[in-house]
Amino acid sequence: MYFKAAITFLLTSATAFANEEAFTPHRITYDALRADPLHIENASILIDSLSQEGIISVTGIPGFRKTKRDLMIHLHACLMDQGDNVSKDIFQDGTIRRTMATVTLP
Repeated sequence: MYFKAAITFLLTSATAFANEEAFTPHRITYDALRADPLHIENASILIDSLSQEGIISVTGIPGFRKTKRDLMIHLHACLMDQGDNVSKDIFQDGTIRRTMATVTLP
């Protein structure tokens, strides 16, 4: 039920780490993308960022704050309800990492 919200959250909140320093992806506003649907003005930003880093950060998405809050409220219960249907790794310190993936159907 919350998979769509989870995907949105993961795509827009991804952070990569290199040399123990946080990587900050290039940011572009939702309004800038909407104002340029053919990506004429934003083409170089999109192409350069996606081909070099593989990620961009889209900011100012309407309703995203509520979507993220709703996701975070329900995500733990959703993962726990999946039982053994999700990939689970247990680390030496006792940390349990559960990984959930989705499939897009045509």
